[in-house]
Amino acid sequence: MMKYILKSLIMATLLSLSGLLQAAGTPFTYNYLDVGLRLADRDGIDATGIGAEGSFQIQPRLRVKAIFQYLDADDFDGELEDIGASIGYYTELDPQSHFVFDVGLMYEYFSAGNFDDDDTGIKLDGTLRHQLNEKLEFNAGINYIDIFDDDDIGILLAGIFQIAPKMHAQVRYESIFETDTFSFGVRMLF
Repeated sequence: MMKYILKSLIMATLLSLSGLLQAAGTPFTYNYLDVGLRLADRDGIDATGIGAEGSFQIQPRLRVKAIFQYLDADDFDGELEDIGASIGYYTELDPQSHFVFDVGLMYEYFSAGNFDDDDTGIKLDGTLRHQLNEKLEFNAGINYIDIFDDDDIGILLAGIFQIAPKMHAQVRYESIFETDTFSFGVRMLF
C-alpha cells in the first residue's frame, strides 16, 4: 500500500511542476520508433535486454502503438518477452502539453529454468507529454496492467532530447509489478 501512495505522490508532484515550466512551441509527433537498452531489477534479480515501441498516427487525435521487450536474467537461466498493441487518443492541453490515453492487449512469456508460462492481458496508459523547450520533452504517466491473474498500477517517467531533426536521445524509467526498468535509447521520427 505504501508503494502505491509513494507513486501517487511522485506523479502528483511531477504533474504539478510540469505546469510551472515554460516552453517554446514545438509540435509533437505521433509517428516514431523508439529502440533501446533495458536494465531491469525485481527484488534483487537483475535483467538486461532490448525494447522497441512504434507509434503511428492514423487520424487526428488517434494513433496505434506496438511494443516489444526482451529481458534476459543476468544471474540465472530466465527470460521475459512482452509483445503489445494498443490504440491511443491524445488531446492538447496547451501548445506545449498533450495528454495521451492508450488501451491495448499485451502478451507476455516468462521462463525460469524448466518452468515457463505465458498469458495475454490488458494494459491502460495515461501519459502527459510536456515540451520543456524546443529540444527537450518530459513525459510522466501512470499505467495499469492486468495479466497472469494479477494487476498493478505503475509509473513512467521519460526525458527525450533532440540530437538531430529526426532523432532524439531518450532516458526512461518504469516501475510496475515491483520491477524497476531503466531504458536508454533513441527515438526516430518519420
